[in-house]
Amino acid sequence: MKPRRAAALALAAFVLGLVAAAVPAGAEESIPVPSPRPAHAPKATSKSGTKTTTPNLSVTIPKPPPGGYKGGTVIILRGLHNVWSRGMDALAKKFEKQGVPVTLANHSHWQFLANDTIAKYKKDKNAAPIIIIGHSLGGDAALVMSNWMVHNGVPVRLVVVFDAVSQTHPLDAGIAEVLNFYKPKGYGQEVVGNSRFNGKIVNVDLTTRKDVDHLNIDEDQQLQDEVLALSLNILKGQKTASR
Repeated sequence: MKPRRAAALALAAFVLGLVAAAVPAGAEESIPVPSPRPAHAPKATSKSGTKTTTPNLSVTIPKPPPGGYKGGTVIILRGLHNVWSRGMDALAKKFEKQGVPVTLANHSHWQFLANDTIAKYKKDKNAAPIIIIGHSLGGDAALVMSNWMVHNGVPVRLVVVFDAVSQTHPLDAGIAEVLNFYKPKGYGQEVVGNSRFNGKIVNVDLTTRKDVDHLNIDEDQQLQDEVLALSLNILKGQKTASR
């Protein structure tokens, strides 16, 4: 075997070894990386899904519990190049104002954040409840990330999606609740669960909101406050479901 070819094969084997080592134990199947392309909305396969047409107009932000919030994980994912999702930054600041630490990152970091959260949860169950929020490509990543985590034995309490842009990935068992804000004639589409999914999905069709589009949906104060209130109630240990 020629030296160059042998070196190339050795390098390929080394790279493949690194990739294999990076995949956490317990992942049942590979999960596609989000793609920034609109696609037709899938048909729902889960009986747990519901659909509404307007945002919740009655939102009350709960007060922090005595001593502040104990435990929990909130991850917020921006969209393309961190440019089009500044509403996620504003939402993160609202959480922090309530005394809730937030991890704010680009959608491309979803797998690193998922693996880090998986490791933390397996060492300390106080990492739960786990809440993942994303806009645009960050919404796609939130769905993929949720599946990755439950495939690795870590429950996800809430996933919030602001107008994801690619074919949504059917969600698996272990994800308790999903709240999806979308405009179906733009990029957004319904979120669905697979045959094993036994949680709750609320798809909020914002077609009637002429003031909302893909680039500003994440900045809408009403939607942000609804997400904040729902998340804070979950972090307080309440079982209240959205809508």
